[in-house]
Amino acid sequence: MILISLLSFVYLFTFSGCGEDEEIYTPPAMTNAVIKGEVKCDLDLTNFELENAPQGTKIISQIDAIDLVANPVPGYPYGVLTFETTVDGNGDYSITVNAGTQNIDVTIYPEDFVYDQIVWVDPIFGDTVGGAKTTQRVVFKEGIHIVNVIKNVIRIEDITY
Repeated sequence: MILISLLSFVYLFTFSGCGEDEEIYTPPAMTNAVIKGEVKCDLDLTNFELENAPQGTKIISQIDAIDLVANPVPGYPYGVLTFETTVDGNGDYSITVNAGTQNIDVTIYPEDFVYDQIVWVDPIFGDTVGGAKTTQRVVFKEGIHIVNVIKNVIRIEDITY
């Protein structure tokens, strides 16, 4: 009798709650947005054109995670989400970020880079007013960009150092 009661008890806990009408919560799928554009800079001062930023230049973007939550909990530390990409051989970048159902701001941080910029050097006076081409080490810096995105939308944000 005790064995039958024990087996019935185990059966109830093992198989109860497995009904077909029970709903299982699944969180909504995260939506995305794409930010892309050209990255240009003046790598050659001997012409009047901007050149593509070097391949591999890093582009970082950040979103306050609280902006992705429909009903944020006051005081909860949601943190910051960070996304990275690099400039390709054509001077373009594309970065996919999480996006909410309402507009959110994405902060883009183009990374500084060092490049041997082409300049003219006068062989007599040593200034950069004409003469032969040479290079000089230059640190290229660009400020932050703030882009507003919404789910399933592509935003174009060109960057010029």
